[in-house]
Amino acid sequence: MPLGGPGVPPSAQRGRGWASNAVAELSRRTQAEGARVCLFTDQANPTSNKIYAALGYQPVADMANLVIAR
Repeated sequence: MPLGGPGVPPSAQRGRGWASNAVAELSRRTQAEGARVCLFTDQANPTSNKIYAALGYQPVADMANLVIAR
């Protein structure tokens, strides 16, 4: 069940832990209901990946989004 989408705090609000706390709480609540949690992330973003790793997320698979144009 999708819980959210990409979200980036305004630059003046970054670094305060708000987005990290939101992801942690959504993950905790979802797991408490017995559901598995899956997070898709940009591999090129070391900041978000460090945060997700600190929350206990682990890499499972690499994916690609391909568009076929005619």
